[in-house]
Amino acid sequence: RLDGSRCPNDMAYDRSADILYIANEESDNVTIIRDSQFAGNIPTGNWPIEVESDPNSNRVYLSHVLDGIRVLQDGMVVADIPAYSESYRILVNSLNDYTYITDLHRPITIIRSTEKVLDLFVPDFQGNVIGWQLATDYDRLTGLTYFASWEYPALTVVDGTEVIDQFTYEGLGASDMIVDPDRRHIVVTNNLAYFDEDSPNNISIIDMDTKQVSSIFSARYSYRAALDPVTGYVYVTNPDNNSVTVLQGRQEAATFQTGKKPREVAVDPVTGFAYVTNVEDNSISVFRDGIPVAEIALPDDKGFRPWYVTIDEHSGRVYILNRSTVEKHSSRDGERVVCREPWVHILE
Repeated sequence: RLDGSRCPNDMAYDRSADILYIANEESDNVTIIRDSQFAGNIPTGNWPIEVESDPNSNRVYLSHVLDGIRVLQDGMVVADIPAYSESYRILVNSLNDYTYITDLHRPITIIRSTEKVLDLFVPDFQGNVIGWQLATDYDRLTGLTYFASWEYPALTVVDGTEVIDQFTYEGLGASDMIVDPDRRHIVVTNNLAYFDEDSPNNISIIDMDTKQVSSIFSARYSYRAALDPVTGYVYVTNPDNNSVTVLQGRQEAATFQTGKKPREVAVDPVTGFAYVTNVEDNSISVFRDGIPVAEIALPDDKGFRPWYVTIDEHSGRVYILNRSTVEKHSSRDGERVVCREPWVHILE
């Protein structure tokens, strides 16, 4: 149990120090789990939202919606980096050693080590600066970094600190992205597909060479995606349809029913197992080779709402973060959810 934390939103594993970091947005702190044991919380700032580890070092980056960016090492804050406005999504590019943090307002903050390099403002085709670049990934072969915006159907390509290309794609509300350099395509999940009458596809698959878009219509909208780099299967969660769509190449292989509100998904690149968190069922759906193979029920007396999953591929541990045990209070404005102590479950 994570005493002293409220509403955890994200977690990242630092293999070099064997530390699991958990960002707690309501309690304004980060939980430290060392050697699979709860080691306490450290205050970091107002509304920590995402955390990401650097595989080339023991640095960990933490974004705050209202309080800038922090760099942590060995369970301590070692740098405070000012944000332009509301820092959010984090991508650590292990090939070029830049860390990209997108902003809910406009720019992309680019960091190297513990120093800000610049705030990169990306214009759209009419010259207006694009915001809400919530979907991002990088090419593991070339180091090029890709961004897609929640509010504008454009995909931007960045080489280091410079925009080198931008093109439109069909879709609205980009929430996640997978770049598969071996098979030369990009998968974008569209969270606002049901609002877009012109292109209501929940998944867009973009050919990296021709930029041609293949549209998938398998659910009302999609949220997260994860790639099995060995087989090429991509697993996409569809919260509103209680399903996972499995992609093979640029086609839909199948869509399978899961528990209620599947949210996050992670793939162990060594074993090929994919783990999906079912938020409203307190369960985990397990896939392998493109098909479901197991359902794991989490204990009801140790929290619920499994919110996030991450994997240490070297030890084989799978970390499941239960967002909270909650108390619901009815009022004129509806139900108010109050976070209580969450839990982390470790599968081995």
